[in-house]
Amino acid sequence: MGIQRALQSGLFGSMFPILRPGVNSSTDWLKIEGIKAELRLSIYLPPDYKLPFVRYYPLAYFFDGQNLFEHHHPNGSMSWQLHRLLDQRWQRGLTVPIVIGLHLKLNPEQELVPWSQAGKRILASIALDLHPEILSSLPVLSGPEHTLLGGEAEGGLMALGGAFDYRELFGSVLSLSPPLAVHQPALIRLIQCQLIRLKTPLTSLKTKPIRLFLDTTCLENSESLQMPEQLTGLLKAQGWVEGYDFLSLIERHNPHQNRYRRITDGLDFLYGAKRSAKRVA
Repeated sequence: MGIQRALQSGLFGSMFPILRPGVNSSTDWLKIEGIKAELRLSIYLPPDYKLPFVRYYPLAYFFDGQNLFEHHHPNGSMSWQLHRLLDQRWQRGLTVPIVIGLHLKLNPEQELVPWSQAGKRILASIALDLHPEILSSLPVLSGPEHTLLGGEAEGGLMALGGAFDYRELFGSVLSLSPPLAVHQPALIRLIQCQLIRLKTPLTSLKTKPIRLFLDTTCLENSESLQMPEQLTGLLKAQGWVEGYDFLSLIERHNPHQNRYRRITDGLDFLYGAKRSAKRVA
């Protein structure tokens, strides 16, 4: 069943009949209309989640759903172990979001980039079909200032492009190791087109700039080191403030070995050190 029809028919409730703190995984694959691709979901709920809802949380979507919570990455390396990191943040009294893990199944010939047909359809399904269902089903804070889009490698690229395509929904981006060496020219064109579409200087916008944590993997050569600088230079020219609106770090060592630290840095920058949750009146 297609994702739109499935959600409209109430399948979300049957996919997750009982939600508990921690990781909740569905085995149902939903077809994404218009392309040969399927989506499966995992949901992480903070330790103090309970019914009836007494607390509302920020919301974070992460690509690479198959790598977020499993003990091992499919290639044999350690996965993100995101649930353990978030549990530790909760124990320290820091902001912890509800996380939607996006598991994607694509045909080998489909390219996972935000400007491809597959990428556009996937982002549209998340923004227009899935997001309204999440808002109505889970205790999440609404608005872009409370909604994050993240990922690693191609997932990090999708997060960057998706946030600018749907900036009315996503206010924060956590992007690890996006393949800028291959795709940066197309990514910059996408961002420039979206900025032109706004037709107004960033400083005069009522909405805040997208907050961006960018952690790129660069080889020890000047060309690769310049890649993130070109992207952040574009943001600075549009009024983004480094250290507040965005933080760009460069990983020169094995990115998989340092993944835990990199994700921690990203969450600390985007969520700060104050728990953000609202009680239901």
